[in-house]
Amino acid sequence: LTLITHKNSSLGGGHLKKIFMELSKRDTAILLFFEKGYTIDDLGNVKNKKGIKLNPYNDGKGYLNICIRVSREGTYKAPIHRVQAYKKYGDKIFSKKLVVRHLDSNPSNNSKDNIELGTQSQNMYDKPKEIRSFRHPEKEIMIDINNGVSVKDAMVKYNVKCKQTITKMIERNRWKGF
Repeated sequence: LTLITHKNSSLGGGHLKKIFMELSKRDTAILLFFEKGYTIDDLGNVKNKKGIKLNPYNDGKGYLNICIRVSREGTYKAPIHRVQAYKKYGDKIFSKKLVVRHLDSNPSNNSKDNIELGTQSQNMYDKPKEIRSFRHPEKEIMIDINNGVSVKDAMVKYNVKCKQTITKMIERNRWKGF
């Protein structure tokens, strides 16, 4: 557990607040964002402490991020949608049961009105039906796996983002006797 003292911008007036929790680098970066004087407006534009607008980088999945310099530890990535959610909801975003949702399913739209907290299920329903109902071709993937294709290579070939997707297929198909 880590003791973190930070200014919670959602409280207004820069009130110091202490919380005990174990935070990831990503979530620590969100707190550092505000402590180091960065700001985010209602449209999702980010400025440094000198008021200069920053250009976040795209992580390859459409999410915008900025890097926060941390002494001796290099940089931490601060996802802009989580920064906006922190400004709007405070420490609630650190709940393991909640995710930050983009209501229009556009991961680069970080406007305050487009960001809400919710469950993973709610997050999936924010996406268009054709995206959320997509299924990987399990039969073809299993044929490749049984023919010696590695999980990593199958992930690339079938554009599977999560290794667990394929490992779950392997477990299911062992039961079926594939």
